[in-house]
Amino acid sequence: MLELAGAPAEVIQAVEQKASPNVDEVVCYVWEENWESLQFFLMVQSQWIIVASLTSGVRVGLDYARIEAAMRMDGIPRADRKMLFSDLRVIESAVLEYDSDKKT
Repeated sequence: MLELAGAPAEVIQAVEQKASPNVDEVVCYVWEENWESLQFFLMVQSQWIIVASLTSGVRVGLDYARIEAAMRMDGIPRADRKMLFSDLRVIESAVLEYDSDKKT
């Protein structure tokens, strides 16, 4: 983020030296070309289909009908929807894989 803001290298280095990530904190760098897809995912991240299990609910995927509605409501041009949806499915897959790994 500091790089995108044009911060000098010495400032970035000083911040990195002071940073001590908390166990509960995850640092994730996002490439500029993926920023819009991440922002859209964060907007629709409540649209998971949850199936009840014996102990709790389990995410099985995103509700695509609601995702499409969100794209229309957010004014995303038709020409951009296919690529955005494709990116969203990659993120969805990664979340489901993370959930699966967490169980074991």
